[in-house]
Amino acid sequence: MVPQKGLLVLGRVGFWARECPDKAGQNKAPCLVRGQAGTEDCVAGNNGARQQCGPEETLADLVMAPTRIYVSAVRAALKAHQHQIHALAHITGGGIVGNLPRVLPETLTAEIDPSAWPRPAVMRWIQEHGQISEEEMFRVFNCGLGMILAVAPAQAEEVAATLTAHGERVYRIGQVRQRQPGESQTLMGSSKSL
Repeated sequence: MVPQKGLLVLGRVGFWARECPDKAGQNKAPCLVRGQAGTEDCVAGNNGARQQCGPEETLADLVMAPTRIYVSAVRAALKAHQHQIHALAHITGGGIVGNLPRVLPETLTAEIDPSAWPRPAVMRWIQEHGQISEEEMFRVFNCGLGMILAVAPAQAEEVAATLTAHGERVYRIGQVRQRQPGESQTLMGSSKSL
């Protein structure tokens, strides 16, 4: 029998940004680099950086925001709950689908509920303007989840309280269970397997 583990997450978006020439190769504007193996897609374009992505922020504001550093909060949680945190997954390039299986034995599957956390405005903007499918978003971007912790359900609230006390936003995003034959290691939503 495999013990069920709840999944907690620290939330904040991080991107790698660089300057991107316009179609004529002249002006430079921030653009997002997405994809793997060097696939680049300039989503912002010349005027995209000035577009509103939220009530008070432009795309440029969101893309150029410093990456959130979780080390202090995670260290505090590991110190206080060292036997209750079973795994940590830093959600970087490769998105949720590519990073979460790296911390799970092949016999386990993570069921993730994408409605369990607020998707940042910049993610919605990228998806809409880049015409990116939901599946591709979860394969490429962190979609607002910077770090996922696998924690036993009975200790989830306790671990979440420690992380929250250290300034992090924490969401319960799913569960880990025994993997069925032929099943993906990451299930996004009630029946989607990626």
